[in-house]
Amino acid sequence: AQDLAKTFESQKLAPTVENICSVLAVAQQESNYQADPVVPNLSKIAWKEIDRRAERMHIPVFLVHTALKI
Repeated sequence: AQDLAKTFESQKLAPTVENICSVLAVAQQESNYQADPVVPNLSKIAWKEIDRRAERMHIPVFLVHTALKI
């Protein structure tokens, strides 16, 4: 999304719904672009980052996991 925003800004184009959809349609036709790709092990990656942040803030991981699973 940031790449698209920078591109529109550099080309002095309005980021309208029509313009964005046009760019994404062409990108999808010309490549293997996926707007919402499957990310292998995403939940494992997310929990690892959550744990890292909890530890950095000295919050028990058990407490964070319990709170997020409610």
